[in-house]
Amino acid sequence: MLHHGIHHLIEAGYSQLFSRYHICNHHSRQFYHKLGFQDRPTPYTLSIRLSYLKNEIWRKEKLKMMEGLDELLQEYEQIEARVEALNQADTFY
Repeated sequence: MLHHGIHHLIEAGYSQLFSRYHICNHHSRQFYHKLGFQDRPTPYTLSIRLSYLKNEIWRKEKLKMMEGLDELLQEYEQIEARVEALNQADTFY
């Protein structure tokens, strides 16, 4: 149904389609990425993701659940650098 709707919007001349999901909802994020959507985060949404990652890293460390921890740490560092760059540039995209 979603593919059908997107197809009709393209035929109608729309070149961009935006949708929103909670940035910490991994399954929703994957779903939209499979459809070709790209993230366009703001410093606000990135700060929410950072808070989630910080909590998830803490939780995994406390429970000694090392599987996937390196990926979370790497994502945290990447997003933290991106937020810093956005704040320095004072632009949103």
